[in-house]
Amino acid sequence: MKKILLVALLTLLTAQQDYDVKVRIVLEPGYHNYMFHNLLTDNTHMYNIGFSQGISGRIYLDELDSDLRKKLIKKAPKKLRKHLNNLGSISTSATTFVKGYRLIPRDFSYSNNEDIQFLYLNWPIFALGLGPIGFDLSGTGVYYDDKIFFENGKMKFRPSVGIEAGIHDISFSKAFPLSFDITCSWRYLLPSIKFYEEVKFNTITTAPSLVINIKIPYTVNVPNSKL
Repeated sequence: MKKILLVALLTLLTAQQDYDVKVRIVLEPGYHNYMFHNLLTDNTHMYNIGFSQGISGRIYLDELDSDLRKKLIKKAPKKLRKHLNNLGSISTSATTFVKGYRLIPRDFSYSNNEDIQFLYLNWPIFALGLGPIGFDLSGTGVYYDDKIFFENGKMKFRPSVGIEAGIHDISFSKAFPLSFDITCSWRYLLPSIKFYEEVKFNTITTAPSLVINIKIPYTVNVPNSKL
């Protein structure tokens, strides 16, 4: 975990005077109400619950030493400096720094009844968030077995584009160990999947989803050499 935090911070700064930087290891379990558009026969939708997981390192910019913060902002491209001044925090996913973590799906949903067996998995490849809006490019897998019409289930993989909008890091204060994200999302599979001859499936949405951020505080001493 210390490696995650150090590398996350060092991607933002190249430094040589010592700074004590407060960071958070954030565990991010989530609950989602999924709508799989036109997945079933006759272009009907399928509704199912799902879950997500994530680990990230987070730095609150107003907790940085003021001199360090000014130097970091000066290192950013001029067009981004104004946005950085307005940001409350910067987060980086463990997928960037922990070998093999990317192989674990971030999003998953499963259902099995008398008529249908279904599995949804999603692996983000690239993600970017700024304020209330997020965007990602992912690999998405869907297993679907209509026990009435199919002899065997079918597993399909597609690249996908995801868009998310919501309110993040809702809490009483930064010092409180829990915060919440409330979001809605839209995912588009390219190209469409056809489990039935005349039915195209390519859209997955969520009703307001809830993510709990469990924040573990940590202090990293960063030597600053190149500012």
